[in-house]
Amino acid sequence: MNKLLKKILKPLKSAFECESEAAYSEDITPHIEELIIRIRRSIFAFLISVLIVVFFPINWISCPLFGVYCSPNDVGNIVGAEYLKELLRWLGYIPAMVALLRVVTVAIDRMGITPIICNAEGLMNAYVVIIIWGALILSLPYIVYQMLCYIWPALEKHERRMIRNGILSTVGLFLLGEVFAITIVVPFGLQLVVIFGQVAGAEVRWCLSDVINFVIFTSLVTGLSFLLPIVVYYLVLLGILRPEQLKGRNLRIAFLVIMFIAAVITPGGTGVSMLAIGIPMFVLYYLAIIMAEKAMRERESQANA
Repeated sequence: MNKLLKKILKPLKSAFECESEAAYSEDITPHIEELIIRIRRSIFAFLISVLIVVFFPINWISCPLFGVYCSPNDVGNIVGAEYLKELLRWLGYIPAMVALLRVVTVAIDRMGITPIICNAEGLMNAYVVIIIWGALILSLPYIVYQMLCYIWPALEKHERRMIRNGILSTVGLFLLGEVFAITIVVPFGLQLVVIFGQVAGAEVRWCLSDVINFVIFTSLVTGLSFLLPIVVYYLVLLGILRPEQLKGRNLRIAFLVIMFIAAVITPGGTGVSMLAIGIPMFVLYYLAIIMAEKAMRERESQANA
């Protein structure tokens, strides 16, 4: 029994191994081979995540823990749900992708939007988007882990500390951007489209796949835009930029650039929506300059001590 268990766990153990003999080789060939192995592991992790999102019976967890998605009737009013319920009854369980789509449609419905299927492949496109993003989110920690394992032996102690802090702050700011997008930017953008449609005397109808793409794209871009302070902070910390270069007249230029970026990525493109995302970005940008300046002073004082 123990031998069988070891055989089963051996591939899993090797998949999480971080140390490698190639890391200490002076020849470039072992490094390339190790990189290929880690990329292959990352792709494999993504494919496994796709299978989990598509086939994992989410009701095994959600029903006993939260009392939701216990039966096919819980998928709610997704367009085409009657056919979907029959399929789920035949399967005998609720796949994770169905629950994820239901979560998205409930969130959209709370914004006052009722999506419809505009064409034959509309529902399929919505599921494909849900599957890809669900699998990417599920596999991303492992992919980042593999990339860190590849570069970790080449880093100095202070560089490792910098990366640890950078990962934590990057995740925190990205999640802050996601929350900001879902609670403010996306609802505001959708309502703007409705208002413009009413002014034009047109009825606004939302395709399910289009709404999902809009929500995902807007939240992703907003989350990435909130990472601007991280970029600025490390550019200053690495000595590529100086805090003095980012202040004064250049600060005003940075404000205009940030507002331009906000105008490009903000749905609706109006002045109000631009300010709604541009001002928080500029505040974070300025805080990054202050924090980087403080870190530079501490480093210089330690060097002079």
